[in-house]
Formats: sequence, C-alpha cells, structure tokens
Amino acid sequence: MVKDDYEKGFVDKILGDIFYTTTQNIREEISRKLPIDSETKILVVACRTGETVFYFAKEFDCKVIGVDLFDANIKEAEKIARREKLTKKVSFAKGHAMRMPMEDESFDLVIFERSLSCYDDKESEVKECVRVLRKGGTFVMADFTVDQIDAEEREDLKELTCLVSALSMSEYLELLSESGLKAEGYFKEDIAEKNTKLLMQKWKKIRLFSNIFLKASSADSGRFENLMRKGEKIIKEKRLGYALFSGIKN
Repeated sequence: MVKDDYEKGFVDKILGDIFYTTTQNIREEISRKLPIDSETKILVVACRTGETVFYFAKEFDCKVIGVDLFDANIKEAEKIARREKLTKKVSFAKGHAMRMPMEDESFDLVIFERSLSCYDDKESEVKECVRVLRKGGTFVMADFTVDQIDAEEREDLKELTCLVSALSMSEYLELLSESGLKAEGYFKEDIAEKNTKLLMQKWKKIRLFSNIFLKASSADSGRFENLMRKGEKIIKEKRLGYALFSGIKN
C-alpha cells in the first residue's frame, strides 16, 4: 500500500518526476514569503534526492532534514551532501509521509514536496506533517489542482493516472484547516507552465506504449484511446491547475 501511493500505474511511471519535484520558482516563492534564517529548523517531506533540502541549507545556512520512502533516493541524497560538503547542515531519513521518524513539534517549517495529489489518504499525510510542526510553525505545499475538471472526467481518468486524485483549491484549504492549520492558497499558473509543456510531451509518448498498458489492464483499445484523448484535451486546455498553499499551526 505504501509504495502503491507513489507508483500508481503504467501512465504515471511514464509521466515520472513531474509529479514529485518542487520547482526553483516555488522554492524562491517560499523564501520570499516566509521569515527563514539560520535558526529555522526545516523538514522536507517526500524529498526525493534532496534538491529542496540543499536549496534551503545553502540559501539560509540552516539545518534541514529530508524524509523519503525510497532507499535509492536517500542514498543518492547523502552522496550529494558529501560531495557538496553539506553533511553538517543536512541529513536524510527513510519514512512514509504518514509515519515519519520525527518527534512531535520539532520543526519551524515543514515543506511537503509536490506529491500529496498522488496519495489516497491525504488527511493522514497532512496531519502527520502538522504533528511534527511546532505551534506557530508553517506548513507549505505546492500541488496540482482540478477546479476546472468535472467529477465525471476525474472518475474516468482515474483509470489512467493519479493526477486526477488531486483536489480543488477549496478542498485543499478545507483539508489543511481541518488538520489544525490557518491556511491560504495562491494560484500559480505561471509556475506550472513548464510542467504543463513537459506533461504534454510525455503524454504523447504514452501512445507509443499503449499495447503494454492494455496487456496489464482490463481496458479495451477503444476505451483507452478515448481516455487518452480526454486527458490530452485537459492538458492542452490548461485545465489542470497548480497552486501554492501555506498554513500556520494553531
């Protein structure tokens, strides 16, 4: 179940890391909005190989911990830390976003790398992030939004990709509020532009591997083609949104 949250299926494997990495623009936006200094203790959840961890450690000379589910990501991140001579500032731990090996209220800032949209139990992941955040601390995440995709389209496309398990702006804000955060969200279509183009390029490649997908599913070729056209139309029309959220722990 744990790894399934990250590895949904054939289409998501081809789409790859565009779901999970936080862009440079998002990091800079966080830096501008929040009062971060060398004393700020930061946790990056679903950190992959540590890009965001290294950015904040270098930018603010503060201590940053990254947590990720996969051993390979942790190993690579630690290798980079040694190469960059950052081992005194950064460290990495293995853990799922629902069960992190950190003490209660031990961080000033928790950054959830772009992956909440791919989880089924979003409430548990956010509550776990809030657990390790000190009172008055800040939770930040950026993720896809589906305000312009109707319920029927979302249900159809779940057969192909976890993209459509993202939430609307209001649903994300409600989730953060119910988890004990005073939250706000900002549409960031400009930050999503690069990802939209990359998503479109990769989506086209999926057609080349459709036979592999069909052998592993119950979908017939006609239905698969129809679903692919629906997904492609949504991407072209830029109906897959993108937003940055922040919340203060009450």
